[in-house]
Amino acid sequence: MRIRSIHLKGFKRFVDLTIKGIPDTARLVILVGPSGSGKSSLFEAINAWGKDHNDSRYDPEYYKRDAQPMNSRSQEHFSNLGVTIIADDSPSNLGEACYIRSAYRHTPQFSISNMVKIDESEYWRYYGERNFSMPDSEVERNYQRVYWQIMKEVFNPKERTNTDIREQVIGLVRDSLQSIFPNLRLHSLDDPEGKGTFYFEKGGAKKYNYVNLSGGEKAAFDLLLDFIVRREYYLNAAMCIDEPEGHMGLSAQGKLLEVLYTLIPERSQLWLGTHSIGILRASKKILEENPGTVVFLDFSGHDFDQKVEIIPITKPDRELWQKLHESVLEDLSGLLAPEKIIVCESDPNRAAFDARCYNKIFAKNHPDALFVSAGSKSELNKIIPVLQDVIQKAEIFVVRDRDGLLDERRNELIQEGIRVLNRRSIEDYLIDHEVLDKFADDKGLDARQLQELKDINGNNAKARVGQIYQKISNGYRLIVGDDREEFLSDVLAPLFTEEMTVYRELENDIFGT
Repeated sequence: MRIRSIHLKGFKRFVDLTIKGIPDTARLVILVGPSGSGKSSLFEAINAWGKDHNDSRYDPEYYKRDAQPMNSRSQEHFSNLGVTIIADDSPSNLGEACYIRSAYRHTPQFSISNMVKIDESEYWRYYGERNFSMPDSEVERNYQRVYWQIMKEVFNPKERTNTDIREQVIGLVRDSLQSIFPNLRLHSLDDPEGKGTFYFEKGGAKKYNYVNLSGGEKAAFDLLLDFIVRREYYLNAAMCIDEPEGHMGLSAQGKLLEVLYTLIPERSQLWLGTHSIGILRASKKILEENPGTVVFLDFSGHDFDQKVEIIPITKPDRELWQKLHESVLEDLSGLLAPEKIIVCESDPNRAAFDARCYNKIFAKNHPDALFVSAGSKSELNKIIPVLQDVIQKAEIFVVRDRDGLLDERRNELIQEGIRVLNRRSIEDYLIDHEVLDKFADDKGLDARQLQELKDINGNNAKARVGQIYQKISNGYRLIVGDDREEFLSDVLAPLFTEEMTVYRELENDIFGT
């Protein structure tokens, strides 16, 4: 099914909105625009249309632009909501016409109290009644879906090994996730009579629990798992995902879109609402490789209190690319308007970690500076021209870890305009003894406990961080974040003060002061 036009009259944000001229070749529709411009409201209109089944009733106070008084509120049928959508080849069962994921996705952990088979043909009715302000937690239900798929294959009369069955059910999820995070591999499901969870291989860990994944890893796994295990039911649908980039760094965001594009069923159409420059860059690449399959809807600069018509952008030129970048970077170019933008690397397994730490360390003394993540070292300089086009008045430069660089090579990079840390990585600064002193003072640790932390040995600071975190959380029973990254960025980074020698050293490495 391919949506060709949409008309919304008096629906939520819109007085009278028309979107028309979407080509039948469009497999991917990208919605860009500032927060509050109506992207999510458009998805809710598609959701209401796609889930209508003659006996649906919708609360007009939520969906209608002008809410009725509470004492006269009544439920209305979909046809009264002011939504008209024209699509090619729409399925006769509208329950199969729309797959939807809102931006409110967050499943830090899940548990299986009982195993109930989820019937997709009935499950979609729940989504016909929900709105986009409600939480969207699917990992637990998808665990059940995968479990029942495995059980169905176990009793299939065709003889196959357990490995063959597992490969059929989770192989695509595993491979898709690994193309985004090469160091992360879906391994298995736990026995549902046990904890009921997913296990992964990560680095040297062979049975890494789902609950220990980073926020970006969980976000990508959630979307891929849901998209793959449910797509057999949505073979002819508008598949809508609002802000797929949540919790992920730029590199992972782009890779996620490239994977999702390959997974779109042949007769379906994927719609994405985004604020991500990573998504935008990946969509440009997909458009170049697959002409005619990607279109853009620009929601910026419109007065939706008036009648508005939006025509899809099918062949963006340089001017339009810049306008789209301005839309997804509105938080940078409009709200923050930083004088300095420092682009730093982002480990795919720790999305935006370095930038988060730097922003907390320097927020007070360098309020005009903003740190952003841009992926691996090889990707750092690629984003600078894009940012410079959009934020022309800002000074933009790169900072990277030293890692194993010799002094000569470090000095060469500095001469090229790249700021390189004097120490091996940001972790070396975060667990400096001055910072640990401040932490011990804040948490009331005694001299013996503080010395234990300082005496922890390891091959490098990253290794010592894990030992320090375990000692504090398990040995001293202190709550210091869900994982070592949160411990560093949310507990230790805010402890830096300008009186510290370690602070002045890091400040000089980056700002040259």
